Amino acid sequence: MIYKQSVFEPWPIESETIQAICTSPPYFALRKYAIPDVIIGGDKDCKHEFGLTKDKLLNLQAGNPEFKREWRKEATQIINNGSFCIHCNAWQGQYGLEPTPQMYVEHTRLWAKEAWRVLKNDGVLFLNLADSYSGGGRGYGGKSEYLIGNGAQNPKLDYPNKCQLLIPPRVAIALVDGGWTLRNTIIWYKSNAMPESVTDRFSKKYEYIFMFTKQEKYYFDLDAIREPHKEVSIERVKHKFNPTKVVGRAINNEGDMIRFCHPLGKNPGDVWSIPTQPSSEKHYAMWPEILVERMVKCSTKAGD
Repeated sequence: MIYKQSVFEPWPIESETIQAICTSPPYFALRKYAIPDVIIGGDKDCKHEFGLTKDKLLNLQAGNPEFKREWRKEATQIINNGSFCIHCNAWQGQYGLEPTPQMYVEHTRLWAKEAWRVLKNDGVLFLNLADSYSGGGRGYGGKSEYLIGNGAQNPKLDYPNKCQLLIPPRVAIALVDGGWTLRNTIIWYKSNAMPESVTDRFSKKYEYIFMFTKQEKYYFDLDAIREPHKEVSIERVKHKFNPTKVVGRAINNEGDMIRFCHPLGKNPGDVWSIPTQPSSEKHYAMWPEILVERMVKCSTKAGD
């Protein structure tokens, strides 16, 4: 079943009925999608009057061969930071194009409250995010470009041009402060990541996947996602726990073997080397199936 709606509206799902949530929201200051704007905050009974918006050029496509695909040319590079109601300070715009990183984080916390509501107490939330840069053609706005609200009392937030904004850590900290338990910070290493045209820093090869839970005890099936041991690891363990090689102590050879070299395979760890997957589908950031498979297998069981 597919629900097509704003994530900031109440989700038509009963509370505590979902075993796993695997999601990747729009990244901060990346691109404008062909979807309606949303109105967040303010007075719901207000007859909003929104101030003027200022369009900006988002230069993310330059030097990226991924954007040479014909259908991607439809993506506009003209964006704006939305606008505020002159009466109640509600914000109208597109999620991911907020005027400040702080506002993006706060909006993420809003839908995360609905995720908390629908997730079972032993459920798991996987949240995929990548970082953005201020100014310099990565993200938008540099020094003195961020302005919260419409009042003179709201300070401008200055970031040096080309500065990494640390969006994923900001979001993770905010969700932990909101009650979530962060169990893993997984690095998704994209071995075939698209090249970048930058020459004054290293190109980006990874994204974050945060694994959140609601409580200390939750459903997690490690055996479902174990990976084969390398032959050298098997031989090393066999040698280490060979009773003829051990002097001065008794060991449970079979038990120690299983502990160090589980028969079903090894724990894949928190760095996942998974290449992106080509597709003819019209999608800007499609997950490779194996990435989703790993998240679903470890967090759900038959019938979920």
